[in-house]
Amino acid sequence: MPLAATTYYFKDIQELVSDAFNLFAQDSLKQTEALAETSFAALDKLKGANLADPQIFDVLVTGLTNAMVNHIKNQIADRDRRVIEHSFKTEALRNPALARTACIPQANITTSIMNFFKLLGSKEPDADAHIVHGVILFMEYQLLLGDDIMAMETAHKSLRRMISQLLALAVKR
Repeated sequence: MPLAATTYYFKDIQELVSDAFNLFAQDSLKQTEALAETSFAALDKLKGANLADPQIFDVLVTGLTNAMVNHIKNQIADRDRRVIEHSFKTEALRNPALARTACIPQANITTSIMNFFKLLGSKEPDADAHIVHGVILFMEYQLLLGDDIMAMETAHKSLRRMISQLLALAVKR
C-alpha cells in the first residue's frame, strides 16, 4: 500500500495501529465465543444432573478440558495471528489509548468464563475466571515459543487438573 493511502485514511500511525487492533480484536472475539459456546453446551447437557456425582463430574471435567485444549490448538495453529496479537499487546504497553482497546477483548473473555462459573455456583467466579484465562494465555504463549517443557500432553494434564480443582470448589464435591 502506498504511504499516501495511509495518510489519506488515517491522521497518523497511531490511528492506523488503533484501527487495525480494533479490527483484530473484533475477529478474535468470534474465536473466543466458540470456546464459550462449547463450555456452556457441556454444562447444558448436564442440566439437572448432580454435578457432585463422580461420574457426571468427570464427564464435565473431560468435556471442558477437551474444549480448552482444542481452543489452544486452534489458537497456536495460526501462529502468524498470535504473533500479531502479541505485537499489538506490546504496542498497547506504550500507547494508553491502545491499552484501553486491548483490555476490551480480554475483559469479554474473562466475563464469559466468569459467567460459566456463576452458573456452577462458584463463590468466587471472578477469581476462577482470571485463573482459567491466565493459564490458557500462558499455555498458548509457551506452546508458540516451542517450549519443550510445555508439550500439548502436559498442557492437557495441567488443564484437566486445574478444571477439576476449580469445579470441585464450585460444586462442593
